[in-house]
Amino acid sequence: MEIPVIKKTKEGIEVHLLPIRDIWYVSVENNRDVVYHTKEDFYFQPTSMEQVYTFLQEHNFQKLDRGVVANMDNVHHLDTDFGKVYFEPEYNDDSKYATVAFSNLRKIKKFFKQRFENKKD
Repeated sequence: MEIPVIKKTKEGIEVHLLPIRDIWYVSVENNRDVVYHTKEDFYFQPTSMEQVYTFLQEHNFQKLDRGVVANMDNVHHLDTDFGKVYFEPEYNDDSKYATVAFSNLRKIKKFFKQRFENKKD
């Protein structure tokens, strides 16, 4: 089993999948940062949304709104009037949704256009 972790570098954040067998011990620093120590190095558990997004964007997650990232493989419908995405092909007022910020609507529309064009091929 592997744990998604980050390594903070001068260039930014590097994402790693750390095999559990490589962990020597786990500690808490600054009363909040979970740190995984290995023989050679140490890694942090992603704790902010930005750090989590850094890992998930490689798996087709997109930032939709402040504090919201969604797995675009599971999004089936975009409601541009109310700024929502739905995760089921058939949806109603009780369906689970995520909000989309107005500033991100263009990006999400483009995603749906590309998905539709790819399905035609």
